[in-house]
Amino acid sequence: MKDEAEAFQWFLLSAGQGNAIAQYRLGMAYCNWDGGPKKPSEGVKWLRLASERGFPPAQLALGQILRDGVDAPQDLAETKRLFRLGAERGEPMAQYQLGVTLRKESPTPQNQAESLKWIEKAAESGIADAQYLAGVMCYVGEGVSQNMAKAIAWFQLAMDQGRVDAHRKIGEFLMKGVGFAQNIDAGINLFRWAAEHGSKGAQYEMGHFCLDDRYGPPNPEEAIKWLKMAAEQNEPRSQNLLGNIYFNGKGAPQDFHQAVHWRRQAAENGVAESMTCVALMYFSGRGLPANVGGALKWYRKAADLGEALAQRFMGFSFYLGLQTPRNAPEAFSWLEKSAERGFVEAQFYLGMFSAINEDGLRNAKAARKWLIAAANQGHEEAVSYSKVVDFNSPNLIEELIAETRKRNFPVREKKKLQ
Repeated sequence: MKDEAEAFQWFLLSAGQGNAIAQYRLGMAYCNWDGGPKKPSEGVKWLRLASERGFPPAQLALGQILRDGVDAPQDLAETKRLFRLGAERGEPMAQYQLGVTLRKESPTPQNQAESLKWIEKAAESGIADAQYLAGVMCYVGEGVSQNMAKAIAWFQLAMDQGRVDAHRKIGEFLMKGVGFAQNIDAGINLFRWAAEHGSKGAQYEMGHFCLDDRYGPPNPEEAIKWLKMAAEQNEPRSQNLLGNIYFNGKGAPQDFHQAVHWRRQAAENGVAESMTCVALMYFSGRGLPANVGGALKWYRKAADLGEALAQRFMGFSFYLGLQTPRNAPEAFSWLEKSAERGFVEAQFYLGMFSAINEDGLRNAKAARKWLIAAANQGHEEAVSYSKVVDFNSPNLIEELIAETRKRNFPVREKKKLQ
């Protein structure tokens, strides 16, 4: 510690005398990149001084700081200026960072083309991350017309340098027969290599492959091993799938504690399906204490993300006044969103509520449209109503109201939810 403190003092003295290397080292230390005391404003000050003296590593570091806006206010114009200085001197990492910055800044064709130009220059110098990104851009046609041959060439160069995601990409192409003769076993082997080297995406895919009988006899134990590795790295799809496995008891003994643990994590990570599952667990009392308010909270989050089942529930909640003030227009809005996504339950209830509501919103045209749609999808109750009510009748609303009274609808529906 004494030697480090003494070295720090010498760097401070040398930096004050205008030594760019010392200014750079002080800046990196104060920004805590070299393990020094965390004083970002002081660090940025020294990096600016070193950059002004033309020291390339300082320009690169300062550009990253100003791009990310963490240790100093974001300044993309200055970021690009600093990266461009190094890029035009032929420094591969500056070329790569300039390309990445341009790519993130704006998806205009001009920006994309210039971004790819600099990323490919860095890739040609052997920067593995640049090779992988150049492959992605050529594959999707970003900054250039889609070019599979070029994309594969870049991915293979990155793969040769051990870039994990490049193994995944070539594995994907082999399994799909894209750019190669289809070879599922070779593709899975590349996914396995990536998974073994820490790729959470590849770990998720390996879990999926182990459960899918298209790739051999299902191996739930192996699947759970891979899924847990990914889930512990906060991979949301793996968390969601583990939650489903433990909740349903398919592939592992049923375990509501594990189901809740993984579904909650996936829900917190923005997986709409898991949000809906957590809501259902609250609603049903299976795995979580029954709590309609808690269910409504998660249904709302999932509905906002377009989950059709959750949207249907929100429609029900507002129509029936379930843990929320009754609001028929809001109910119809949610039910319509769900119905338009093809969710048959929403189609049926939207059709019924359009006919029988007492909110001045009766609409025979909407009732007819959605009841026919539900019946065409085989919805049992819609089919049942169609046998006693002519959906094309000019008296559709009156006929439906009379039939719902016989069936105690929607009182029966409200009891289901209470």
